[in-house]
This record gives sequence, C-alpha cells and structure tokens, in this order.
Amino acid sequence: MFADYDRYDGLALAALVRDGHVSAAELLETALARMTLVEPLVHAITSLMGEQARAQLARGVGDGPFAGVPFLIKDMLSAVAGAPMSSGSVFVKDYVPAYD
Repeated sequence: MFADYDRYDGLALAALVRDGHVSAAELLETALARMTLVEPLVHAITSLMGEQARAQLARGVGDGPFAGVPFLIKDMLSAVAGAPMSSGSVFVKDYVPAYD
C-alpha cells in the first residue's frame, strides 16, 4: 500500500512510478482498497474490475503520461470489453460490450 497516495495528482503518481519510487501494483492495490472503503458511502462504482486491472498490469505499464496510475471509467458510453455498461439505464443494464 502507498500511504501517501492522496498527496499526489495523477501526473505526479505516474512520475513516481516512472522514477521507481512506487510500483504501479502498489498504486493499484491502494486505489482498490480505498474504493472498497468509500463505495458503500457514495454508490458510484458500478464495476470494480480489480482482477482485470491486475491482469492488464501484468502485461505491462505502458509509457503514456499516466502510465501506472489506476483510474475509473464512467459508465456513460465508454465501452470496455468484458465490463458491464448500462449508461445509467435499466434498459441496457445487462449489456457487456466485446470491444473497447
């Protein structure tokens, strides 16, 4: 776990990963733990996707400006293969796209 997670924005977290001060895995586990604690209060996360995030991280971090930083994707017309996407509608609550 990365205790200072909330002291940095996304670009600064990515710089810490890039410079080897913290691993992307530590950031992911910290983010997942915090989401698990907060979700019962805010009811904002429709699909946590921790296992998918770990699997993607095992394939590599990449090299973009936010490389190694975990993030959420809004369930509003943002398709992620294998993740439920309802766009806030009960009419498509069971839709799971096969594409990103």
